[in-house]
Amino acid sequence: TFSPDGPLLASASDDQTARLWRVSDGTCVRVLTGHSKPVLGLAFAPDGDTLATSSGSMSFWQLSSGDCTVRLWRVADGRQMKSFAGHTAYVKALAYSSDGNLLASGGDDHTIRIWHPATGELVQTLEAHRSTVWSLAFSPDGRRLLSTGDEGGIQVRGFADDGSQTLTGQHEAAEDDFSHKPISDLAFSPDGSLLASGSFDHTARIWHLADRSLVRTLKGHQDYVRTVAFAPDGQVLATASDDQTVRLWRASDGAPLKTLAGHGGWVRGVAFSPDGSLLASSSDSNVRLWDVGGAKMLQTANGHKGNVHCVAFSPDGTLLASGADDAHVQLWRVPTLQPVRTLSEHSAAVLRVAFSPDGALLASASSDGVVWLRRAVDGEPVRNFEGHTGDVQGLAFSPDGQVLASSGSDWTVRLWRVADASQLRCVEIHADSVRAMAFAPDGATIASGSDDGTVRLWRV
Repeated sequence: TFSPDGPLLASASDDQTARLWRVSDGTCVRVLTGHSKPVLGLAFAPDGDTLATSSGSMSFWQLSSGDCTVRLWRVADGRQMKSFAGHTAYVKALAYSSDGNLLASGGDDHTIRIWHPATGELVQTLEAHRSTVWSLAFSPDGRRLLSTGDEGGIQVRGFADDGSQTLTGQHEAAEDDFSHKPISDLAFSPDGSLLASGSFDHTARIWHLADRSLVRTLKGHQDYVRTVAFAPDGQVLATASDDQTVRLWRASDGAPLKTLAGHGGWVRGVAFSPDGSLLASSSDSNVRLWDVGGAKMLQTANGHKGNVHCVAFSPDGTLLASGADDAHVQLWRVPTLQPVRTLSEHSAAVLRVAFSPDGALLASASSDGVVWLRRAVDGEPVRNFEGHTGDVQGLAFSPDGQVLASSGSDWTVRLWRVADASQLRCVEIHADSVRAMAFAPDGATIASGSDDGTVRLWRV
């Protein structure tokens, strides 16, 4: 590995050393000793003042041994500055971000670790591959990290040094599914202590927000889990799936409670009424209303022409909104599911609907790339929000109703001021479409879920 300005060459060896050579005459100018196993990885910092090395044994009979560390050395005099421990097997790959503020390491423990070189702080651990991580590279702007492993292909992961965090214990790929296991939906528990995620790996997962740990995995669906929703009391989680069922789970221990069957196609949307007594679900071209306590279907409404992607109750529970492939938003009276009005501002499929916390406004997001805001009382358009360059797949109001968040296939999450539709922030921290997002009840945190297989938490 050459130094950034070219006069030095670094080499790594099985003799447990790294060496610096002067390119002009081939002289070894210093030997860096300190590792207790072969040196496998090398990376110069962008300013050329520091060299990072990594170590471990790649011998079959010694896979569990080796110092498995990353070390930083001052190039000027060969002095060891820091040693980073955490990997549990040999560390092969190293890469600095272009500004030198981050250092990534990857190895045979299947993880990528992100460090702050200046402080030695471990910023993040990514369980990125199912095998050895062989190479790493940051994009020039530092916002993406590329990695390769034994399983083949290149993974691209969004990364930002902005206080965002990735939840570990990520969803696994189903045998017939995309290897990057998309996150389809997210929901916070009413008290903000838990986050539920649904995925194309056929599971839902519940995470504890205080320590970002995976609490439990809910298995039972036989196909993609499209939507998740907590009951208003936080005791029950509903999941909707392409296996044509809605399942109810006890949130405290993940025990399955009930299965609601009756849809003739993929169940794409699910929502609890504000009092928790009713559950709405959407599939093919219909919307269904269920009695939660008795697990009994009460009403079916067929007003859309095309698959119904989403449903949402008004805060007072008197209206239900649905959005579908026919580009329409339909409002229904609860509990009769009599149609109230049809809203037709979109030009493509409506993927998400959301009422404002006070019930005065109704937002909808579409494959046409636009978010529309209307008065709930009469359906009159108030304003629209334009900026996304692809499908708008995620939509959520802040708890105070002043901010609307949207996300989509352009890999971005955007925050808008509801009062005037001005864009407050555009964040690109994922490496693929952002299908899902949710505000925490306190409004200080947003969760976003992506086709890159990650759930990210970041401060508003």
